Amino acid sequence: MFRCDRAQLVEAIMLEGNRQFQGLNDLFGDCFGSLVSEVIIVDPYIKTAIQQNGLLMMLGLIRDKWANSPPVPLKITLITNNDLDMEVTNFHAHENDIREDSYGGIFEHIFTLHDRNLVKFKVVEIRWVHDRSISLLTKMDETYTVFQVKLGKGLDITFCRCGCRYPRGASHQDVLQIDPNNLRTRMCEITKLHWQFTELVNATKFFSALLTYYKSGIIRPFY
Repeated sequence: MFRCDRAQLVEAIMLEGNRQFQGLNDLFGDCFGSLVSEVIIVDPYIKTAIQQNGLLMMLGLIRDKWANSPPVPLKITLITNNDLDMEVTNFHAHENDIREDSYGGIFEHIFTLHDRNLVKFKVVEIRWVHDRSISLLTKMDETYTVFQVKLGKGLDITFCRCGCRYPRGASHQDVLQIDPNNLRTRMCEITKLHWQFTELVNATKFFSALLTYYKSGIIRPFY
């Protein structure tokens, strides 16, 4: 069993359903410190346009926080159980090499060509993944912090008030047409776990152990 006694804080959020959506910053903004270097997004179900819109909003939040901090390399890994463009895992390619309906299209809509000199985005397909979470390696003051945010419904925390239906495998152009003013919240639970380290090497080892676990199910000690 993967065990850790370093968690400094556990915070639980009960999100009420059918409320006007105020954006992801209110939910996750405090997880971004002064320097974010790695992000892992785990969600097995990002198929419909409304689900892909959750990815769009999350990448937008990451980009806003990253762009307003000192320029450092950023690695984003998306772990999912999809078959949308799984033949492409590294989106540092020419525009014509990326299908319009891929996660890469969403990524490229958020991150500019200049951004992509420092930002790497990779999709990993795991057929058996079921949990949903977001993990971040960041620096807050002089402390290296790993946030692990457990998502009850993953990125699918909103629905359209207008009742519109979007098909599975919709293109990212469909996603861009969703009006944020029509989004309402789904009832769900969000739990934030905080681990703090005085040395970057220990935080990096822990974050690497998390990534290994999500990708392979292998439990690797980190200390």
